[in-house]
Amino acid sequence: NVLFKVHKSKLVKSEVFSDMFAIADDSHNGNKPIEGHSVDNPIKLEGVSAQDFEALLTFLYESHCTPTHPALDISHTLPALRLAHMWNFSDLRAFLLPRVEGKLSDVDKIYYAREFDVERWIIPAYIKLCQRNEPLSSKEAERIGLQNSLLIFHIREERFRYPTTCSCRSPARKVCNNCRGSTASTADPPEAVVIEKIKNWRKNGHTFK
Repeated sequence: NVLFKVHKSKLVKSEVFSDMFAIADDSHNGNKPIEGHSVDNPIKLEGVSAQDFEALLTFLYESHCTPTHPALDISHTLPALRLAHMWNFSDLRAFLLPRVEGKLSDVDKIYYAREFDVERWIIPAYIKLCQRNEPLSSKEAERIGLQNSLLIFHIREERFRYPTTCSCRSPARKVCNNCRGSTASTADPPEAVVIEKIKNWRKNGHTFK
């Protein structure tokens, strides 16, 4: 139950608040106070914490943030982006997206891409998770969900179907004279193959065909 006094000029940058004010002004008959026009009749934001709203206000009132600005920490940018997305502050959302993206792990990009409707985060994050040396941890699998985890495990298994190689063997030779294959490692499937599998999996309703 925290009261914020915010300039209307800041809030109308949101499509949601702009429409709210327009409807209130059109329907006002003078008998009932307009919500948000006085401290006695504030706009009630259900389900929004004061801390998250304060993070949003930081960026609404900051005309420019340097790269080292404290507000650009993920603990501020993420809740601000969530509210900017929810209330359609389009310019602020566009400003915050790349700053949040740079702070997220590949697992988090898949997780938050759904919440913030950012399609371009998904496939690059899948590719990195499929091609990294370490498998998904139990916490990572839990975070992105069963279906996403199954896709990554499935594509990682594809690595064993590709020819093995070693870093010291010439491509023209079948056997390495130095290591005799003892340092051979599994090659990654071509990136185009991985991308195609991801697209087909999503198109087919998260099933393999």
